[in-house]
Amino acid sequence: MPMTSVYAQRRARLAAQLGAGGVAIIPTAPELHRNRDTEYLYRHDSYFYYLTGFSEPNACLVLTSDGKSVLFCQPKDLEREVWTGYRLGPEAAPAALGVDAAFSSDALDDKMPELLANQAIYPPAEVMKRLGASPVAMPQSDVPDALQRGVVKGNVSSGEVLKDMNYATYCPFVLKTDLCVTSFAVVMNKAKYDALPDDVKKVLDGLYREQAEWTGAYVDQHVLEALTWAKQIHALTVNELSAEDHATLRATAQPLIEEYVSRVTAKGVDGKAVIAFIKGKMAK
Repeated sequence: MPMTSVYAQRRARLAAQLGAGGVAIIPTAPELHRNRDTEYLYRHDSYFYYLTGFSEPNACLVLTSDGKSVLFCQPKDLEREVWTGYRLGPEAAPAALGVDAAFSSDALDDKMPELLANQAIYPPAEVMKRLGASPVAMPQSDVPDALQRGVVKGNVSSGEVLKDMNYATYCPFVLKTDLCVTSFAVVMNKAKYDALPDDVKKVLDGLYREQAEWTGAYVDQHVLEALTWAKQIHALTVNELSAEDHATLRATAQPLIEEYVSRVTAKGVDGKAVIAFIKGKMAK
């Protein structure tokens, strides 16, 4: 079996797990400089290589749930290749690697919005999309590398990552928007829950509000601590939205709220009551 078929099968298995409208963005490892004009011996990212068989630096794979694969790689440059080694180039990549399309790494910023245009976007990211951004979902652990490589230009997240994951090193500016980006859940195996005595179930059921309020207060305090730390250690600049910007943000989010109310009401939940409860808590 040709190796290109092996990598294509791996990509197909991953694509099948993305879900309808899903997209995966897998960059390879960055080059590391030893000194002014010398790099350490390069080693590709293992996950990236597993899916592509491609070992050159400055590359990124975009895979969509319909199985389409797009590679971004270094363009051919015969003069530089004398010094840094052979480059496959985007023109030869589809035939050599079995991907559907390939573009120069320099085109990543221009092509990414097009590739993401029709992909499913989760609610917090939908707000950013409607504000004109091109949101990309990825594990928090991948964000620092994506920021450094220019795969993404910023990060929408709760503020504790500034300290916990040292994002303050890569993000010198923060815009406070008070988006709801964090959900909390206590999960238990249903069969084990059903087997509990009724008095124990009652205790657990009664913890809903206490758990939510305690966790929310803890995270809010942790975010404040992270912001203070980032300002002191990394001279973080925090910007606030103006009243006009807040109004724009609320207007942008309103259709999403209405869609949520319609969706949960159709499932038998009083969506308007849920929103009224949340707004009441926010007002306090």
